[in-house]
Amino acid sequence: MPRANSLPKSQRLTGRTAVSQLFQNGNSRSITCHPIRAVYRPNDQLCHRMLATASKHHFRHAVDRNRVKRQIREAYRLNKHILQDMGTHLDIAFIWLSNHHKDSQVVASSIQNILNKIYTTTCISSGQS
Repeated sequence: MPRANSLPKSQRLTGRTAVSQLFQNGNSRSITCHPIRAVYRPNDQLCHRMLATASKHHFRHAVDRNRVKRQIREAYRLNKHILQDMGTHLDIAFIWLSNHHKDSQVVASSIQNILNKIYTTTCISSGQS
């Protein structure tokens, strides 16, 4: 049984089809809170799934890209409880926008703000309180 604060493989967005549906279909929405942008859409799975990306254009070395993705995953893992009471499940892609590294607290606050905005906009549009 997975722990409540873990991020198992089932909660990661993987596969070419799932990722392309997130970015190519017109039913995706986007929220930006510097240095991260989130693209999300409802899914038909049993849980929320997330993806973290950092462009090679911003960070030439894989070590730097991996550090940024690790920060995003950790911030999401600690704050995913914000989306727990939603009626629908989402596919969320977090995209790093800055050319520079940020402190983990900045990343965590950005993820928290994004998740709060997603929760409020999704609950308002679906009629929940």
